[in-house]
Amino acid sequence: MNCHQAQRWLSARQDGALDPARVARLAAHVASCAACRRFEQQLAALKPHWQARPETAVPTPEAAWADVQRGLRLQGAEERPAVVVPWARWARVAVMLCVLAALGAVLDHVWSGFSPVGEVTAAPATKVLRATTELAGASTMVYEDQQTGWAVVWVMPAEDGNHARM
Repeated sequence: MNCHQAQRWLSARQDGALDPARVARLAAHVASCAACRRFEQQLAALKPHWQARPETAVPTPEAAWADVQRGLRLQGAEERPAVVVPWARWARVAVMLCVLAALGAVLDHVWSGFSPVGEVTAAPATKVLRATTELAGASTMVYEDQQTGWAVVWVMPAEDGNHARM
């Protein structure tokens, strides 16, 4: 056994995750190695500090994402006035419909090359590099979903921070 492996096993033993057979091998190495004995003493000195610290719960990815979304909503509520512009909602809907229509046209063009009878031909690959919107201050994001291969377009209006997935 080398010192690197012994130090890993010492840490595992400290956590209670080392089986009895390895504990015996580890004890034999530590008895003959001054560096590993010193490391074992350092771990023993740190143990009270670890035990004194309360365990902190690690949030799940879903809970962390919910916290981020909540923070963004709160930040957006503080930064914008409480005035609601009635046409803004319709403008977002119009932009979403335009993007859906464009996506439908692209998909129709791709699927029109499909031949159900006779020779099977591959549809030409469609790649969306960018998308534009007429919604003032809005930004777009385009990416390809790895599971489905679909092109996904996000339109994010500037005034309230909400977003729509197309």
